Amino acid sequence: MVVTGALGGDEDEALSILDALEADGPAAAMTAAAMASGQDPGPWLAFGVALTGPVRLLEALGFLWAGDGEAEVLAVLADVLGVFGGDHRLPERRALTRLALGTPTPRAALREAFEASLAACRRAAAPLPEIATRLTAALSPGLAFHETLATLARLERRPRPPSVQDALEGGLVALAAHAPGWQESWEIQRWGGPEPGAALVGSWFARATIAQALHEAGVDQREVFVELLDAVDDEGPRYFGPWRGIPPDADDLGLALQLAAALETPPTARVERWLEVMRLSARPDGQVPTWLTRGPDGPTWEGAVWAGDDCAAVGLQLVAGLKAWCPGRFPRLEQATLQAALATLQGGELTGSFFYPPGYAARLVLRAVGPHPALLARARDPRNLHMGWRDPLRAAADLELLARHAPVDEARLEAGLAWLVDLQRHDGLWPEVPFFRTLRKHHGRTWHGGRLLTTALVIRAMRATLDAIGGGVTGADP
Repeated sequence: MVVTGALGGDEDEALSILDALEADGPAAAMTAAAMASGQDPGPWLAFGVALTGPVRLLEALGFLWAGDGEAEVLAVLADVLGVFGGDHRLPERRALTRLALGTPTPRAALREAFEASLAACRRAAAPLPEIATRLTAALSPGLAFHETLATLARLERRPRPPSVQDALEGGLVALAAHAPGWQESWEIQRWGGPEPGAALVGSWFARATIAQALHEAGVDQREVFVELLDAVDDEGPRYFGPWRGIPPDADDLGLALQLAAALETPPTARVERWLEVMRLSARPDGQVPTWLTRGPDGPTWEGAVWAGDDCAAVGLQLVAGLKAWCPGRFPRLEQATLQAALATLQGGELTGSFFYPPGYAARLVLRAVGPHPALLARARDPRNLHMGWRDPLRAAADLELLARHAPVDEARLEAGLAWLVDLQRHDGLWPEVPFFRTLRKHHGRTWHGGRLLTTALVIRAMRATLDAIGGGVTGADP
């Protein structure tokens, strides 16, 4: 033991003390060395605890490149880099981590964490003999070595055409760099707020949509689900969060019900209050409108009349939420809302979709009723070059549709995957496209989208498609 020798202690005695401590790692080693050398073990224990930070990081990096190590070891890097853990198989988790090391934002996070841990070591070593300072200095070049490996690995990847797996992993790494809030996808406006110039932030829907897509692609997001549901008040989710200038809506409610259904311990009492607002807002024929304007305590927004637009796709989102949370509990409301939405399905397009473009509207049909014959006929029509795709959202919806319906047409699915891979940008994200229509002042409307929203939905579609090609129709619920 180098430290024991430098301190003039007995190395055999240090080993005996270490055995007696029944512990390992830097903290135990430093304590044993101090005790065997007649030194006060307190400061050396503090130094050993500080050493644990950089040593664990370098150990995890070693396992990463050697191809060894369990998930717990790689979790050390995942926490620092922001690489998703979830239910990934270990080889895929390792590939994601290697990719992240060559990506600027996660790489900077790793260097920052490593330098902070070294700074803690230097502070702990300051009152101790010189050997402690020398040990700290010896750790410093370790990170640079692994950064060089990451750069070389990334350079090796560049000449190869990107595979579907490369694209999938690259998209996950890119989303991880923006987690946990994915703020780039938020919509921020400055009208009608609580005071002049106050910002209205539309973040709940974007975050929930991204988190749901990642969760269904195998990346555990239940902690994010809990955070999102905790932010919703008793009247239900609203597009601009707590701002009561607009009512809660059936779209966000349907999404919230789906998130709640994925939790082992959901906020059942609050969900019941949201469902009561839905029930009171339903029309006499049972159809639930887009805007939920009535609750147990009266109007749910600060105004006298709300004449917002209705949307067939929103109705489908609500139906999907009811089926996930409480199937069969509201048969009249569910059936009336579903019939009104599907009545607008013409030629494989949901013409009554006001708030969503055809691609995402088709995805909501799939989620609410499964592979609908009209959508399947359109997706399989040979006259539609690339299935009539105009953007990655439509491609993602069609691929999920075909992936979840037997028989699986592997050639068409593989062509679709190749089309999506070609659209991926150099930073791992897919391009922004119009995703949903949003409110503006003076009753105006415009389209909002974002690269992170597109990427999350493409990743979910690619995962479903790969599962279908690998083993038939995927068994996961859409």
